[in-house]
Amino acid sequence: MGPTDEANRESGGGRLRSSPLVVAAVAALIAGALGIIGNTVAIIWNGKIQQQQAENQLITDAVKTNGDRYLALRNLQFLIESGRVDDSDGRIAKMAKKYAPMLPVQQGSGVTNLNSRFAAILLTRTGDLIRGYTWDYGDGFTEADGATARNLGALACQSNGSCVVVDDRNRYASLFEISSYGVIRPLFKKVPLMVLARTESKLDIEAVSYENGNYLFVGSHSVSVKRGSVKENRRHLFLVPAKDFQGRIATSGEDEPPDRTKKASLHYIFSNHPDFKEEYNGLLLQRGGVNVEGAALDGESVLIGMRAPSPLFALTILRLNRDDLFAGEEPEPEIFNVAVDRKGIGIRDMAKLDDGFLLLTGDSHSEASAYIDPQNPDLDKPTIVGNPFELYFWDGSSQRARLVGTILGAFPSIEDFVKAEGLLVLPDNKPDAPTLDVLITFDGIENGAPTSFQIPRDLVKAG
Repeated sequence: MGPTDEANRESGGGRLRSSPLVVAAVAALIAGALGIIGNTVAIIWNGKIQQQQAENQLITDAVKTNGDRYLALRNLQFLIESGRVDDSDGRIAKMAKKYAPMLPVQQGSGVTNLNSRFAAILLTRTGDLIRGYTWDYGDGFTEADGATARNLGALACQSNGSCVVVDDRNRYASLFEISSYGVIRPLFKKVPLMVLARTESKLDIEAVSYENGNYLFVGSHSVSVKRGSVKENRRHLFLVPAKDFQGRIATSGEDEPPDRTKKASLHYIFSNHPDFKEEYNGLLLQRGGVNVEGAALDGESVLIGMRAPSPLFALTILRLNRDDLFAGEEPEPEIFNVAVDRKGIGIRDMAKLDDGFLLLTGDSHSEASAYIDPQNPDLDKPTIVGNPFELYFWDGSSQRARLVGTILGAFPSIEDFVKAEGLLVLPDNKPDAPTLDVLITFDGIENGAPTSFQIPRDLVKAG
């Protein structure tokens, strides 16, 4: 072995002899890195555990409602929409089923789950849960400025499936067809409602009904929600032949209403009758001021459903002779204060049935407004708010309405309050069918999320 080899061996041996120090140093570095990683993982894990514990506590507190399932569901929905709880694992959805199964809408037959995290459910007075199905509405409805409609309200249909729905901004009525069950086909024809009254002002149409070839459009008769100013253009009813409304106006864009349009007002009642006059002139809805939101044609009669004023534990409905009303003869109204088991509610819409009427109800007062009476904010507080949206059956003559069910799924969120707004009994219902098909639209959600329910007939018939 030569000197070079020896030197190399010695040198190599030196490297071998020094390797324990290197190994120790490397081991220390690795141990330190693992320690840092371990601590980081522990911190993250502990943070997740603490976050989950905090979220679990929020959920636990949300459902402590003394048995009020509606409030529990509202609280759970708020936790999701406010971002306070991460529901990517669906745990709140599972809990919601316990309180009133809010099941996602299934696909198929044109029925889709469009905007709602939960599908609407009707909790009937007999304790049954009826799933609501959100309908397919094609390309949807648009506002006058081209934006997607979020304020669709009253609607009505003819027996052939030709229909109108009023935008809650109340400048147009949009035409649509029910092309098949679960499918709405917007016709993209907007009928300017202002031509009915020869005005450029908003008419505030809150109720629509159809019967025997005529549409009935009814204004709210309310004052401005912000300032309490009187708006004469809101104090109208219009009886319009359907052919004129959907045909001549929609296709030709005429500036004048058809010759056969009849016009009336309820001003003579609200300004003089002791049940209404104090709530009529200048009193806002926030304080129970006059507001009409329901109407129905019934043969020789026109029925008017009042959102406000509304007595405690009662709904107010007016019946008037149709021909006399539209002849300007100011017929005396027959007034029904129909008893219910909930206080502070009013009629949001109504629809005629074979042996009575279906009533959609919600808060009689509206939410408090920052615009009114800043010197005395206590006056702006509504007496009762937070009632659920419900359906009632009324036989048309008795002094009591019967609860059909409570609508679950229209909940407040950070930005909006989704409200049940429009009610339609679908035109293809058969009297001998075991269920009644109804469609409900919601204010505050894109395209109104039209949702159908199949209600057992024994809940919506007299007797």
